[in-house]
Formats: sequence, C-alpha cells, structure tokens
Amino acid sequence: MMKRILFTASFALSAGSAFSFPNASQDRSCPEDRYNGASLTGWREKAIALAVDGQFGEAREWVKKCFPAQVPACVQDLYAYVDHKTAPNVGNLQEAIAQAGSFKSPKDLPEEFWVKDANGEVSMTKIRFPKDIIRIAKEKGWPATPYRTRSTGGFEFGGNLFVVVVPGEKRDVALQVELPPGGDHNDPMPELGPNGEVQGRNTLTMIAVDKTHGHNSQAQLRKTFRASGAEDVYNWPETPATGCMSCHANPFRPISPVGYRTLNGEERFMTPEHKADVDAVNHVLNQDYSTWQGIEKDGHKIHAGRTLDEQPVGWAPPDSPTRKQDYIEKCAENLQSFTYSGFGGNQIEVKPDPNLSVNWKKIRTGMACYSCHNGDMRGTLGVNSFGREEIQFKLLVDRSVPEGMDLNINERLAIYKCLYKEANDVKDSWKTSGAWMKRQVCQDETPLLIPTTHTPATTPNGSHLDIHD
Repeated sequence: MMKRILFTASFALSAGSAFSFPNASQDRSCPEDRYNGASLTGWREKAIALAVDGQFGEAREWVKKCFPAQVPACVQDLYAYVDHKTAPNVGNLQEAIAQAGSFKSPKDLPEEFWVKDANGEVSMTKIRFPKDIIRIAKEKGWPATPYRTRSTGGFEFGGNLFVVVVPGEKRDVALQVELPPGGDHNDPMPELGPNGEVQGRNTLTMIAVDKTHGHNSQAQLRKTFRASGAEDVYNWPETPATGCMSCHANPFRPISPVGYRTLNGEERFMTPEHKADVDAVNHVLNQDYSTWQGIEKDGHKIHAGRTLDEQPVGWAPPDSPTRKQDYIEKCAENLQSFTYSGFGGNQIEVKPDPNLSVNWKKIRTGMACYSCHNGDMRGTLGVNSFGREEIQFKLLVDRSVPEGMDLNINERLAIYKCLYKEANDVKDSWKTSGAWMKRQVCQDETPLLIPTTHTPATTPNGSHLDIHD
C-alpha cells in the first residue's frame, strides 16, 4: 500500500466564517511577509473576496503576481479554485480523462485478466474475469471475497457480488462482478459455482486509483458488459463511467456485506474467516486522499470531481447556532422511521426507540462531516449532488459513520435529520464564506522548495506549490 502521511501541524481545518469580505476593488498589493501566517491570512481574505465576487481571472493573476514561483500552502485551495474556473473548455471531459490517465487499456491490468488471440497478441478490446479468480487471488495475495450486499450495489443488478482488489506500486484496482441471483438475503455468503468458480454475470465494474500523484491520488471508474457469447470475457470500456460521484464521495468505497460488524433485521453474522476476507478488501478500499481524476490543459488543472464550491452536508460557520444545544435538541424531537430498500425486496426498517434519550453533544460531533469530507481528505458530500440515500445507508444501516462514535439509533436518526435542516439554514452563509478556499490555516512557514506539481500538497512545515503559466 502507498504510504499516506497527514501533517497535522499545517492541515488544521478552517471552516471559514460568513463575514463581509473586504471590498473587491481594493489595491492588489502583495503580503508584506509571505512566510508570516497573519500576513498571509489578511492577504488571502482579499483574494478570496475577488473569487467569491466571480472575478476568477483577476484573482488568479493576483496570486501569480504575488507568488510567481510557488504558492504557500494555505493559498493552494484558492489557487486551485480560480485556476479551475478559468480553465479552457476541453469538450468531453471523460474522453480527455481517458486519454490523460494511466489506466487506458487491458494491458494496465495484470496478465491474468488479458485475452489473447491464437498468435499470443493481447486484445485491446476485451478483458477476462477468470472463473478461478479465487485461486489466483490467493496465490497473488490479492484481497478478494464473495458477499451479499446490504445496499443496491454499484452498476450491478443483483445483491450477490464478488470483488477482488489488485494493489500495486503505481495503482490499486478494484474489480467487481455480479454473481447469479438466489439464496437467503440474510445469509452473508452467496453460492459459488462448481469447485468454487466465480460465474460473473452481465456487468464488470473497475475502479483504478493512480498513486503516482503525491498527496492526492487520482482515480477513474470504468463500467463494462460481458461480451456476446462469452462466459468470462467482457468488452473493454473506451471511456470512464459518469455519474459515479452521486454514490462515491471517494473513488473507493468500502463494501457493506450482510452480517458484517453489525446486524439489521434477521441478518446472520458472517464467519470469522469471511470477515477477515472482507476486512482485507476494505483495508484497501477505505482510502483517504484520493480524488476523481482531473487533467491539465494550457497550464490549468481541470477538476473532474464534484463542483468545488457546492455546499457540502455537514458544514457550518464558526460558532453557528446550528451547533448549539437549543437548536439540536429541538431538531432531535419527533424523529421519524426510515425504510431502506436493498436488492431482492430486502427491506431494512429503522425506527426511533421511545426509551432512548439523545446526547446533544454527540449529535453535534456527528454532524461535523466536513471535518473529514472536505474535498481533500475525503470527497465532499454535496447537498444537491450526493445521494441522500447514501448518507442514510452509511449512517443508519451500515452504521460505520461517524467513525469511532458509540451512538444509539435515536442519535443516528437525529444526526441525519439535523444535517439537512442545518444545510438549509446555513446555505447563504456557505455562499459568502469562501470556506472551500481556506481549508488550511495560514501559519508561519520556513521557505522550502518542493518538486514541481500541479496538485495541492501538504508537507511537514506547510510547503509551497509551483505555479505554471
């Protein structure tokens, strides 16, 4: 696995307040001391005011004027935003990503997935998902498991799935196929074919995370279908799939099998061996600092993920009344039942318990989604673009978030309810806050040169980012 290091000293989150910005028509002087945190903070507020006002080109030129060689760490978000906003039109972004990315052809997969002709030539239009993938994965040390999902899966059409993860030095790739239907949906283990064969059905989904981009890995998702007349051969997709981000805040998303860690309804716990296999898969899939892939064109970094300035669920300005006791306790009243519909008519009902009380401080802590889902550590949960049912699932059914919190069901229902009430109440504050441009606190820095990169990156003492014309 790729080593990922979080430098907490220079990565403290600053949510940004909804104050009145300095007049955007003020002079374009540069900070008196570019290595002084207070000086940088004051200058940054003026530059952000331009961006909030829609003057993206002028803000970009001002950053370049003041930092002609390198951008201080706490200005990187601002520069990335205005750089994206002034980028040229690339037409079909997904096709451009496919051409610029490093996951382009079947040869970018291990040879076990290749299809060869009679002369031994590798097909550039077909890939194989071998029936004996369980044996292969065991020999190669690739995490893999069959499972019955609690959710609606990805692009598959059934609840019985098989996933294998191929870790690599340059990229990690997850491949998932749908298994034949049938079986008890409360049983964690779906049936396999003769001799443990994996009999993939119509859809093969691949997510590749490129780890050669430093602090922020980049990714793409490709969806393909089984070739006509073939049992284990699929067509290679020419372009990455779209629409992924409504369910995937990050490219990789941990799987949530029936009977894994928690139980819903009549589910039965999986065996310790099965759980160990799922843990190994999720160890790779639960990655921070990976993003949906962008491209560079004419000196600009073009962002391919969720809109940078879209309001996220779980953000509030400093000292917001939405995080106070009165607001949360009132919001937590009259909690409603919730029913989640999975595959095969599987219904999971979540009901409030009248015998349980709620701790408003726990709810407040659980509402702070933006502290992790800030677009850098993990993808943002856009109020409009990220599916509410996905937040319902992770919070109420899978119950893996908020991570590390011991919450009763009433507190979980209250967090969900209050998150969306808060989002409506602070929507105007978000628009004027510029919070997406100041996720890092400006601190006193020591001059340090780093390798040239277009991707915002954090180093131990608050590094700088090279600018390119």
